[in-house]
Amino acid sequence: MAGASGLTDTASGEAVNLSLNGTVVEGRTALGNQLVFTVSVAANGSVTLDQLRAVVHSNTTNPDDSTSLASDNLVTLTASITDKEGDSAQATLNIGQNLVFKDDGPSITTTGVEPTLTVDETVLATNATQSFAANFNSAFGADGAGTLSYALGVVAGVSGLMDTASGQAVNLSLNGTVVEGRTATGNQLVFTVSVAADGSVTLDSSAPWCIPTQPILMIRRR
Repeated sequence: MAGASGLTDTASGEAVNLSLNGTVVEGRTALGNQLVFTVSVAANGSVTLDQLRAVVHSNTTNPDDSTSLASDNLVTLTASITDKEGDSAQATLNIGQNLVFKDDGPSITTTGVEPTLTVDETVLATNATQSFAANFNSAFGADGAGTLSYALGVVAGVSGLMDTASGQAVNLSLNGTVVEGRTATGNQLVFTVSVAADGSVTLDSSAPWCIPTQPILMIRRR
């Protein structure tokens, strides 16, 4: 059935329209006429769906969801039989919603050994910065590139560090996008951890002589 398929082309945002080109069903963008998919049938009844461009999937929280045509009767498959006398008969199946387009969403995994951030308390003005971008393997999938961002998380509470000047424990918290270590009673800022858009993480020590217990964020005592 020629006309709207109910699908949308991801790259152009255009609706995908159906048409019959000879014996092949084509799905093309409504304005640009870009070929999105084809459906063909072989003499033995085998139907082939060939997707050439990504289509929109409504569920953005599921990278592997599926979508199909708006109605089952938009694409049909008719079998015809003819005997030696020339008598014939036909039967038709609606197969529009048997044509399923599975999403190819983004994927990301961690890899490698994380770098260590070390600050020297004899030079508190010097921060430690390392890139963690190489510790993530990512792929946008067939839908094309979108965005890649980094964000710090923290388990708020005791860090295991002690502020030397006050003798107070150092507690962790998240202030916007920045991890802060502050004294438990005086709320004095001891250190911050921040991340840049390129995946570089910076440890900035504001107060001396914190004793490290975590291997990733180390403050060296001299």
